[in-house]
Amino acid sequence: VVGIIDRDRRSDTEINNLSKNDIYVLDVAEVENLFILPEIFEVVCESLEFLYSDKFSDLTEKVFALFESEIEMQVCKKV
Repeated sequence: VVGIIDRDRRSDTEINNLSKNDIYVLDVAEVENLFILPEIFEVVCESLEFLYSDKFSDLTEKVFALFESEIEMQVCKKV
């Protein structure tokens, strides 16, 4: 069996141990975040017939605004 899981606060040691069992960790914290990767977002825009540059600009503004509004909570979770 081969698996793929999200990163979600996993340590490098845990990731290395998982890979020994053919379980691979994505470079995103949550699988839903794949949709905000530029390469994936571009494919989604093309399939929906949206102009990538306009939508990606909107997306980055919204994501950064969300991060800024939650920065204290995110820092506390990490600590």
